[in-house]
This record gives sequence, C-alpha cells and structure tokens, in this order.
Amino acid sequence: REDEIRDKLNAPIPAEKLDQRKGPGGRTLVYITGGTAIDTANAIFGYKGWSSRLLSLEVDFFETDKDGVWHISVSCKVRVILTESG
Repeated sequence: REDEIRDKLNAPIPAEKLDQRKGPGGRTLVYITGGTAIDTANAIFGYKGWSSRLLSLEVDFFETDKDGVWHISVSCKVRVILTESG
C-alpha cells in the first residue's frame, strides 16, 4: 500500500486538472485549486483517510480591474495528516 500511495503522489497531475492565471511580469502561473487538491487527496487516501491543518496563509495580491471586479490571490501551506483508517 505504501508503494502504491508513493506512486500516486509522484504521478504527474493531469493537464485538465491544472488552472492558469497571469502573474507578475506577464508570466503565466500554473496551479491547482483547493478543490482539486481535496479531490486528489480523497482519491489517494480515501475520504476518511486523511485530514489537514493550515500552517500559514498569505495574500499574494488583491486588486480591482477597470470594471470594479476584484482579483485576489492567496497562497497557503497545509500539512496533510494521514489517519490509521486510510
């Protein structure tokens, strides 16, 4: 089971699960959403096989565009805790 979990964690994230946004200097930043991270953890560890703890949270930027729409980016560091039932 341990080898199977390691293989799943090391597998590339499918392209259809990646999102993109413009970053500083016009660069394109690639990321996964929180929902994708949770779905992936559930698929690997099982629905009740893990929990998490927020370690840090940082607002990267927030701004409004010319139409008054807010754009906000937040980064966080999360610890994943595996349970015995997982």
